[in-house]
Amino acid sequence: TRMRIFWQSFVDREIGADYLGRLSAYLGDIAAPGTEVVVEGMTPPDRDFGRLGEFRCAAQAIGQALTLEPGAYDAYVMGHFQDPGLYELRAILDIPVIGVGEAAILSGSTLGRRMGIITLAPEFEIYHHEQADRYGLGARLVKVATVHSRPQEFNASFAGNAAARASLMEKFRAAAAGTYARLGGSGAGTDLKSVAESSGTVTRVRLAALDALAGLEVKAAAECLTGVLSKESFSSEAVSAWLVPLVNRKGGDAALTQALRRAPLPGVSASVVSTALVAMGRGSAELKAALASGPPTPGVQPYDAAYVADLAAEVKEKGSAEKGRALFQQAALGCVACHQVGGKGGMIGPDLSTVGGGLPVDLLIESVLWPDRQLKEGYFALSVTTKEGRVFTGYRDREENGVLWVRDTATKTSEAVPVGQIASRQNIGTLMPFGLTQKLSREELRDLIAFLAGLKG
Repeated sequence: TRMRIFWQSFVDREIGADYLGRLSAYLGDIAAPGTEVVVEGMTPPDRDFGRLGEFRCAAQAIGQALTLEPGAYDAYVMGHFQDPGLYELRAILDIPVIGVGEAAILSGSTLGRRMGIITLAPEFEIYHHEQADRYGLGARLVKVATVHSRPQEFNASFAGNAAARASLMEKFRAAAAGTYARLGGSGAGTDLKSVAESSGTVTRVRLAALDALAGLEVKAAAECLTGVLSKESFSSEAVSAWLVPLVNRKGGDAALTQALRRAPLPGVSASVVSTALVAMGRGSAELKAALASGPPTPGVQPYDAAYVADLAAEVKEKGSAEKGRALFQQAALGCVACHQVGGKGGMIGPDLSTVGGGLPVDLLIESVLWPDRQLKEGYFALSVTTKEGRVFTGYRDREENGVLWVRDTATKTSEAVPVGQIASRQNIGTLMPFGLTQKLSREELRDLIAFLAGLKG
């Protein structure tokens, strides 16, 4: 018996011609003998993701459905996973109307107790939760992840652009790692550890696997990370991405500390990690001690006004700004990782280009040796822990519409944290580590302060 099925896509007929062509070929291959699937695109397509965009496309789909010749088709497929206009289409058509989103969720519910969905863009996440709720399956949909792709990349990947396709597949596999972890299978931890340790796998996917593992078993993730760091070489910038899954996870700092104590890193690797932690504004004293080589660093000396006065006089009399500049630029000290001078350096701490013109020498000394005594406005840090165990540390950007935005110093991005998902928030003052200058001699400290004192723009 011959059957004709109309498939409504939300992809542009011309821009997405390659995708529509491949979709038609694929549907033709899997269709039963005697079945024809007619794929129809939409112009303008679904390009401005969101409620209004979906509403417009639903109206277009309904309009196109009304033009179909009666009896020309045996079934209609809404080929857009968010299923906009699905019930309205069922009301106006006298043939079966299938939504691919509805069919996927209902089919998925027969395969296991929990399921996850990977979608194209974050704007679509809420739609899939609403779909699952509509079918009484909300509690079983444990994760909706996104590949953060836009139509341009999507269309290019189907038009033969190898780079676009590789990027899209990397994003998909990375999203799949986090989704897989949430499904809670007994072998998930082992599988994720294997992916994270695989040097032949692209970095984006390895990092996603490590992050997912940290959400399941933070101790296993810490051991996995130390193993990777001991076998592979990274720059301080590259290693930061590997540290984020642990330092931005509740209990991650402590787990990494214990893992390093059991299996210390080689000297060079430990130094690179230490430098990265300073640049990220992360790392407890215990973690830094586990990374340290050589004799233990002396404890931070208590504030001493007389010491400050004596050192200030010495800076003015004997300080060498040129030698201080060389010290400031040493990666191990971490100054340039956090502060800018003349447009160069990190942005975790204040710009120091004119610090010498704004602070007298004695306050400069206090700022370096006891950073919590002289905090600049806008640099009072906070740490936020979510109910899922994520930890974001940095500076409060803004709080509006039930969302706290934190400029996280580890990820270097502004993170949106729903207030309802916050388990705790803590004001932690300065992110500048105490004791950074403890291994400097008095002469070196004097020269470093002399350099800062001379920065007047």
